[in-house]
Amino acid sequence: AVDAFLINKDNIWFLIEFKDTKIKSDSSKVKHNIIRKAYGNWYMLLDILYNMKNKNLVYNFDYKNPTKFAKNNVVYILVCSGENNPQIQKFISDAKSEKRHYTPPFMNKLKWYLFKDAYVYTELYFEKEFVNKFKYE
Repeated sequence: AVDAFLINKDNIWFLIEFKDTKIKSDSSKVKHNIIRKAYGNWYMLLDILYNMKNKNLVYNFDYKNPTKFAKNNVVYILVCSGENNPQIQKFISDAKSEKRHYTPPFMNKLKWYLFKDAYVYTELYFEKEFVNKFKYE
């Protein structure tokens, strides 16, 4: 399962995964596991949602078109160690100066095929830009 799952006041669903390992360009195994886990977590969440469907516990979810819902409402955030990933930390900084999130090339398929967005933060940037600004209501 993802390490955190949150829904904000605008009904944007966040799947958040923490990785302490180095994510380098030649480590296809780590990247493959990140992608596989992201898809797996979405399917697990769907299973939970469909099992709760008749209990009226989940609001604002489109049971008729979950893929469209994911494209419009679900964001996947990978939080990695800035110390272990200085190059990613630089890319995040560069993206911030352009007022956008940094999506590593290997995560583009998550953004293009399934989720509204998918990007990476370092732990410090995650706290500053996500945790401190998050609003439930």
